[in-house]
Amino acid sequence: MENKLLVFLEAIQQHNSMTKAAQSLFISQPYISRTIKSAETHFGTPLIDRGHHPLRFFAT
Repeated sequence: MENKLLVFLEAIQQHNSMTKAAQSLFISQPYISRTIKSAETHFGTPLIDRGHHPLRFFAT
């Protein structure tokens, strides 16, 4: 999961959008969302600020 998560996060950073990231990776946007949500639950911290557009990452 970690490698896939990194690929997804890099694509989101590059495209500033989960939808555009998914399109660039030829996968569905809900799949990226579920994967990131699962990682956030696993790590116990949010990774992406979904309330800000374009998307941005939470600072640590």
